[in-house]
Amino acid sequence: MKLASPAFENGEKIPSRFTCDGAAVSPPLTISDVPSGAKSLVLIMDDPDVPRVLRSDGIWDHWVVFNIPVDTAEIAEGEEPDGTHGKGTGGNLNYFGPCPPDREHRYFFKVYALDAELDLPEGATKQQVESAMEGHVLATAELMGRYERGLVRTRIFKILMAIRGLFSGRGAASAILLTAMLATAFLSPALAQEEPTAGSETTIEQELARLNQTMREISDLMRTYIVRQEVDMIMKRIELHRRYLTPLEDELRKARAGKESAEDEIERMEVVIAELEEVIARDDSGDEQTANHLRMEKDRLAINLKQLKDRRWTLEQRIIELENELISRRHEIQDLEDIADEQLGLR
Repeated sequence: MKLASPAFENGEKIPSRFTCDGAAVSPPLTISDVPSGAKSLVLIMDDPDVPRVLRSDGIWDHWVVFNIPVDTAEIAEGEEPDGTHGKGTGGNLNYFGPCPPDREHRYFFKVYALDAELDLPEGATKQQVESAMEGHVLATAELMGRYERGLVRTRIFKILMAIRGLFSGRGAASAILLTAMLATAFLSPALAQEEPTAGSETTIEQELARLNQTMREISDLMRTYIVRQEVDMIMKRIELHRRYLTPLEDELRKARAGKESAEDEIERMEVVIAELEEVIARDDSGDEQTANHLRMEKDRLAINLKQLKDRRWTLEQRIIELENELISRRHEIQDLEDIADEQLGLR
């Protein structure tokens, strides 16, 4: 099985028309010598030269299509093949052109002939497709192209990565801001004095225009990042306040129930003491022992009554504290939600 492109030879440079510096359309491809027993084709394009600082595995998936009809002999420029589209690293369901940030990258176009169709939904990842392909591959073909962006883009990336390393762990927002400032300060003067080299596809003026556009994009990303970070911090504070609401509300319910129980007991005990006092006042039996017993019982109940009143007072104070704390936390949550809405432009 063979895979080729009339736009570039294997191992050669991919024309900028098919990259993020051009129209970013897919290149034309031809497929031939597909095995007779094949039931479907899979097309994958990936870049294995991604900086590890951007992708831990060093790979960016640009194009994933499976269940392509086996009679597909040609994929026209800018066209998507028939089949089911998988998801690239950037979340794309269609072709995503080369856009290397740092240096020349290799881009591998791979086609697989399978003895079955894959039972996967649209948006399946390359890893899911490759896993489902296991044991079904009859033949493979590969086409590799290379692409490197302009000098300006490469310098930008190297400066950004150097500054990112210097400021690692020192506050992402400040690092991004300083990165943008330094990239502009270092690159613009250098480019303004630089002479175009023979065979350059773009002039220095065009590169400077691209630099300005890149810096505007960095500025927009920086503002978005800072706002997102601030909103995330606000949401964490809101979550912390909300986490305390439930136990506070539970404690408030228990305190109110305890106060009601104490009041009922106080009321009952006051009735008993009043009845004892009436019995003592009317007692004319002359039985001193009985009289002493009644007075002792009354004194005991009076002590219990005082303890109950003290407990009621303590519960009343705790209820006031809990109510105030709940009000304060709810107000704080509302204020934080208002701030978050303003940051996100919802108000």
